[in-house]
This record gives sequence, structure tokens and C-alpha cells, in this order.
Amino acid sequence: MELQCRLKAMRILRPGPGFDLAAKIRDQPYVVLAVIFFAILAVPALFRNYNEWETVYLSAATRLWRSQDLYGPRQPYLYPPLMATAGIPFTFLPRWIERVIWYAINVAAMLFMVKTSWRLAGGAIFGTAHVSAREHVAFMVGLSTALPYCVNCFNHQQTDLLVGAFVMAGCSQLAGGALLAAATWFGAATAMKGPALLWALYFVWHRRLTAAFWLVFVAVALNLLPDLVSHAPEGRWWLGEWLDRYGLLMTRPDYYPGTWGSALEYNQSLAGAGGRFVLTRLVMTPAGWRFPSRAPSIGPGTLKLIVCSIAGLMTAASFAVQGHREDGTHRADEVPARSLESASMLILMLLLSPMSSAPHFSILLLPGFCAARMGFVARQRFAASMALIAVVMATFFARDLVGHTLNGLAMWLGAATIGATALLAACDLRLLALRRGASP
Repeated sequence: MELQCRLKAMRILRPGPGFDLAAKIRDQPYVVLAVIFFAILAVPALFRNYNEWETVYLSAATRLWRSQDLYGPRQPYLYPPLMATAGIPFTFLPRWIERVIWYAINVAAMLFMVKTSWRLAGGAIFGTAHVSAREHVAFMVGLSTALPYCVNCFNHQQTDLLVGAFVMAGCSQLAGGALLAAATWFGAATAMKGPALLWALYFVWHRRLTAAFWLVFVAVALNLLPDLVSHAPEGRWWLGEWLDRYGLLMTRPDYYPGTWGSALEYNQSLAGAGGRFVLTRLVMTPAGWRFPSRAPSIGPGTLKLIVCSIAGLMTAASFAVQGHREDGTHRADEVPARSLESASMLILMLLLSPMSSAPHFSILLLPGFCAARMGFVARQRFAASMALIAVVMATFFARDLVGHTLNGLAMWLGAATIGATALLAACDLRLLALRRGASP
């Protein structure tokens, strides 16, 4: 009797109504959907014979541990050396344990990205009273702008969700005014994959030179860690080896933008679009769309000039509308200006990168939520249209849904590029309106 009383006091045995599953589902539908979603994705992630985490990263980690060349001929590892070092502990684990841990890391990264992106976009806290239906619509639309790309991350077991989580941690710190903490997260993301280096330019533009320097320092310092394990051939630093072979490809006079270790249709950056339209052609066959090579109509220097000019104009336009200073308060249906700036930067990371495949576009969560909230909560028609365009473009990457033929055509046409550009237009136009003092 005494034990029962204690358990009641601790609320372990507490009289009351029984467990109501329907009520739980009704109160927390997104939690239930997330459990189902990740349970379904766990099957291929844990049991498929091939995944890129093992084939690319863990094989690179093994070569690094054995003092072999990371970037030798026909090696699939094309990234800065840091992640090869991070993969070393996984190589000593049984395969099933390694897969479970890596899958759990990806799940945690995606959950963090979704939660942080929704919060930064000003989204309502679900599960509380008085959450409007428009907030739910905005959440579903915004999520749909990036969900097919997130699924692609799980299917291929790449590192993009982890990199995206680091970038979103930086955006969160930036929103709170912690510039050096933000630069640390961005620097770590840059050390994993290079595109986050664009945030250094952001800090320079906003005259935060210390943060810009710290970002670069963190990225370089982390990529010196692999040399504590082994050195590159001829005693060189691994970071220098990567820069010579891949990091500075655009400086080579015979290099065509967009060519980066995979078929051109997979590259959805501006460089990928340029290379695809110049170096390949679209052909319909009985087996579906094919993209055979063709003789280039322009030289690599001309293509670089075109791609860099478009990239420069887009960057200049985005930076020109930044700088709106908020007083710390904003309406419940409004997206904070700092979050819009972060959203624009995430899109520029994708478009300006020499290589952006579908998994990279998982970071469109923040731009997608921003555009969806502007469109469906604040009722801005242009933003709503751009968000829906991004949803349609992302849907083309759900191959099991649209089919291989339509998916291939959409990739060659640059569906992800179009969707990202639409979100960029929505965010930048709103930033321009804020600079001019417009109301929501």
C-alpha cells in the first residue's frame, strides 16, 4: 500500500481517463507522421546493399587510415578531407551498428532542420491553442518545397542533412546576434562541403570582418586535422591536394563549368545548367529521355563568363536588398528580415556552387517556410505563387511518384534550379519591400 501511494505521488499510477490514441494523434499529428515517415525510410537505409556513405566516405576514411591517396584516379571522394577523418570511427564498427548510427544522425539532422527553419520563419508553435489553419497550410507547403530532396538524402545516405543542420545552427545563431558562434557553425559546414564559404562574403558585405575571418579560419583548421592521421602523396597537406584537384577547377582554362564527378543532369546549380545546355542535348528514345554529349557551341572561357555573370548579378541583387534593421518586434504573420536574408543565402549557396545535386537542396526548408508563410499566412500572392512553383519543381524529384522519364526530363531542364530561383525571388522581393518601408 505504501509503494502504491508513492507511485501515485510520482504520477506513475495516477487515476484518470485511459490512454486515448485518437486524441494523441489529433493533438500531435506531425509527430505521428514523422514516426511513420522515418520508419518507412529506415528500410532502404538500413538494408540496401549500396549507399554513398559507405562507398564514398567510409572507403575514403579507410584509405586515409591506411595512408593511401584520398583523391586517386577513379576515386569517388571529391570533397574536402575533413569528412574522411570523421568517418574513421565508423570503419571499426559492425556494418549494422554503423548503419543504425548514421541513420539516427540523419534523422536528428532533418528534425533539427525542420524545427529550426520553421521557428526562424516565424511559424506558430503547434500543439498550442489558436494555431490557424493557414499556419498548417504554410507548414505543409513549405515542407513540400524540400521534402523530396530530403528523401533523396536518405535514399543515397549522403552527408547533406548533416551539413544542412550545421548551416541551420549557424542561421539560428545569426538570428540571435551571436555572429562568432554563427561563423563557427558556417565554418564547420564549409569544412565539410565548400558552398557555405559564401557566408564569409555575407559577413564582409555587412562589415563583420572578424566573423568572416573566423569562418575561414575554422574551415581551414578543421581540414588540417586529416594530416594528423596521414599526409597526402609527397608529404603534401590534404587540403592543398583537394584544392589542386577539385577546389580550384574553375581556374583551369580548359574546364567547362558544371562537370563535377557525375552526369550533368544531376547538377542543378547555375554551372550545371550552363554545362548541360552547352555539352549535352535532349533526345527522346523508346527507353525514355537521354542526354548524349555534343560538340560545344562555345568555349569554356565564354561559358564561365556567362555563368559567373549570371551568378554575380543574382548575388549583387540579393545583397543589395539586405540590411533592413528591425526593432525586435514583428507581426505574428510576418517573416523576420534576418530569416529572409538567411533564406536567400541558402539559395545562393546552391545556385553558385560548382555542383549541387538533389540532396543539396534539402536546405530549401527555410526558404520554403519563409515563402509559404508570406504567401498563405500573410496572404502575399506573389510569395504563394513562388512557393507553389517550388513545390511542383521539387515533386519532379520524387521519382517513384512521377516516373523515371519525367524525372529525367525535369533534371535536364533544371527543375530544382527553377524552384530555388522562385523562392529566391519571393525572399528578395520581400526584403526589398521592407527596405522601402512597406507593410506585410
